[in-house]
Amino acid sequence: MPRQPRSANVQPDKPKPAKRPPPRPTKKGKARSQADSLWKEMLDDFLERFMLLLFEDYHADVAWDKGYLSLDKEMIEVSEQAGFGTQSADKLFKVFLKDGSESLLLLHIEVQNYKDENFAHRVYDYNDLIGRKYNLDVESFAVLSDPEPNFRPSFYLRQRKRKRLLFEFEMVKLLDWWQRWQELEQSDNPFALVVMAHLKMQKLKRRPIELKEVKIQLIRLLFERGFSREYVIKLFRTIDNMVKLPPDKEAEFQTQVRNEFYGEDKIVRLSSFELQAQEKGLKQGRQEGMLTFALPWIEQRFGSVEPELKQQLESLSATQLQELGQQLLSLSSKTDLINWLKSKDVLVAASNS
Repeated sequence: MPRQPRSANVQPDKPKPAKRPPPRPTKKGKARSQADSLWKEMLDDFLERFMLLLFEDYHADVAWDKGYLSLDKEMIEVSEQAGFGTQSADKLFKVFLKDGSESLLLLHIEVQNYKDENFAHRVYDYNDLIGRKYNLDVESFAVLSDPEPNFRPSFYLRQRKRKRLLFEFEMVKLLDWWQRWQELEQSDNPFALVVMAHLKMQKLKRRPIELKEVKIQLIRLLFERGFSREYVIKLFRTIDNMVKLPPDKEAEFQTQVRNEFYGEDKIVRLSSFELQAQEKGLKQGRQEGMLTFALPWIEQRFGSVEPELKQQLESLSATQLQELGQQLLSLSSKTDLINWLKSKDVLVAASNS
């Protein structure tokens, strides 16, 4: 017998709605699209850690040593077929279970700031469509990141006369993790930092002074955990993109982080900033955007940058600046930097010392 539902989402049988028209590109819509993309990237990078933290019981059933496959193209096709479009943070993965079978893991991430009464219906539609299309078991999981404490859909119920359909799915409300904050702080699971960043941004988004200090604390925890360089880079980027600061506080944050975290393990710590510098500069669409962030690190590694050398750096195209950001870790001296510039047909008059 199915468990008794906590509350009902009862809907009579009715034809499925036509495909929704594409939403207008409003400011809120763009912000949500960016948040969706961020969650999708995090799930690709940290799926196993994500499941361990939020859905531990199911995590134990998966043979993680066999890897997993992200089915983005397939998810887009199903999403369009269901009429939901492609602007969502829903993800589909193929995993292998310890009993030797294959399963599809369907993750629904609700990142909007209001409750969607049709959410449970959407989870059911996806599960049903994917199960019939691929003839595999589909396990559905929902992560609710909204601030509404009473919005907790965990099942879809459809009833008509004597017919009754009950579809249940696993659900986690990120808001509940405030009660387990100490557990998050002490966890060595990298996804714990993602949950912390989300909760703090949600609570302090209108209090930038406090939010800046929280962002520093999260970066401090990131380096204290002893994660690999790959994790440091990805988590730094995630925290930076998730915890947004106004320009003046962002400048203070950059200065404080540079002063505090540029330490002995320079390669690990510097690499995250080089990647961040590369991305921020290119997103701004200006060459000087990249240089603003990259020059301090070049000076820290190779010493002062002569006016002639700086001029050559300023002459690089956006594509060349992007490539330079990727190459900085492999350059061990100013001579290497100058030789790299020469290889790009940039004439360098600066000293090779």
